[in-house]
Amino acid sequence: MNPAENLRSEAVAVPSAAYRARLLAMLERVCANCRAEPDPVATVLEHLRRFWHPWLRQALTALDAQERAQASETARQVLERLDAG
Repeated sequence: MNPAENLRSEAVAVPSAAYRARLLAMLERVCANCRAEPDPVATVLEHLRRFWHPWLRQALTALDAQERAQASETARQVLERLDAG
């Protein structure tokens, strides 16, 4: 199995804590890069829609309350919008 398939299978099933931590770190980098935008949450959501595979976005919704509490305010707002669909 190639590494990309392994990541996909993790994301589709139950992502491990380490995988969720990597996803959150990636989300935080996107949020940091978009913080100067007029609407950073909308900009991050658009970035995720355009450049992240759906199973990566779905895996973000698997973050538990403790992981979400560690996220920045922008990242938490993005996660809430992803949860809402």
